[in-house]
Amino acid sequence: MACYVVDCDASYDPISLAINGHIYNITSDQLTMDIGLGGNQCLCALWNGADFGLDALGVDWALGAPFLRAYCLTTDVGNDRMGLASVGKGGGRHNTAM
Repeated sequence: MACYVVDCDASYDPISLAINGHIYNITSDQLTMDIGLGGNQCLCALWNGADFGLDALGVDWALGAPFLRAYCLTTDVGNDRMGLASVGKGGGRHNTAM
């Protein structure tokens, strides 16, 4: 599995994803994870679907922690629908260092 390492203070344009006609942005703050590598090195939490064997299913990228820090799943069982809602300003950088 490939890991992408970036400077912890790196700032870059958001990644925009189009899902069912809606645009979802993931910021550099949401993509950067401080996992205690040291030397101002952080993990860029972007995963290739092939790393998880998902390419056989036609999945190019896995939407994981960065996406879930930016958006949450909403459900409306009564009307048989679901969607995504922004978590707002609190969905910033995640520090997993112990």
